[in-house]
Amino acid sequence: MQVFINGTKESEEKVRIELIHYQIDKLPTENINNGYLIDKESLPEIPQPKRGITYQLYYNPLEDILWYEERSRPLTQEEQQEIINEKLDLLMLNQLGSEGIL
Repeated sequence: MQVFINGTKESEEKVRIELIHYQIDKLPTENINNGYLIDKESLPEIPQPKRGITYQLYYNPLEDILWYEERSRPLTQEEQQEIINEKLDLLMLNQLGSEGIL
């Protein structure tokens, strides 16, 4: 099965993908001419989430290769809270250990 991808051309070998369309039969022909048809199986797996990291999908039309690149992003409030909680846990463990409780 093929899917349609489209994005911003950064160079001849690098297109930043901004759209993946799985129902190509519903796309107007002019849209298809402005993007790329690829095999769905060639889409790489989405990487596992990491704190403070986002992933951007890229396509090399010359070699027909797709890949993800990591990009830094600000931490969400939830991620900031997780870091605070981890630090508090370490402080508590150190305190309890120094008091001989653990």
